[in-house]
Amino acid sequence: MELIVQVENINGVLVTTSNRVAKELEVEHKNILQKIDTYIDKFGGLNFSHEFYIKSTFANR
Repeated sequence: MELIVQVENINGVLVTTSNRVAKELEVEHKNILQKIDTYIDKFGGLNFSHEFYIKSTFANR
């Protein structure tokens, strides 16, 4: 199975969105967010969380 997730280059860093990952994996977006939160807890909490999120133009729905 080949995964193809659209990425963007922002200041030399390749990034994507959790929505894109959820769509490609065919899972609910909330499950991706839960997994991200698990990684944040596991790898450093608040000191590390900024590495997962880049301010975007998406409105909170």
